[in-house]
Amino acid sequence: MDAAAERAAVEAAEEAWGAAVEAHDVDAVIAFFEADGLSMPPDGPVVQGEDARRAWLTALFAAPDFDSTWETGRIDISAAGDYALSIGTTSHAAGTDAQGQPLRREGKYVTVWHKVDGEWKVAADIWNASAPTP
Repeated sequence: MDAAAERAAVEAAEEAWGAAVEAHDVDAVIAFFEADGLSMPPDGPVVQGEDARRAWLTALFAAPDFDSTWETGRIDISAAGDYALSIGTTSHAAGTDAQGQPLRREGKYVTVWHKVDGEWKVAADIWNASAPTP
């Protein structure tokens, strides 16, 4: 196993996943997950399975101020080369303040990637805020 090549492949998958989120492309985002992959968003229930993910993403992307970005800080590859862990920081729109100025919610995330049929898929993704929402 070439750990550097696998790390680069996971990093490329994370970038493509981020582009799909930025484009609000529900189908493309769903394609990054294993069939039973799960998301654990802050302040909400676990989202698992395509139907639940589609409903959740559709509602999320419909919000007029939705915006989410993340930056990968570290990627670790398992010795067998079939799992990876990515850790980084996030930034999300969090409404507006009393003066109508946009607020951001900064946070951190952990994503477990699983190599399925030669392709990296999200097995589990969790994120939370680094501080309370203003």
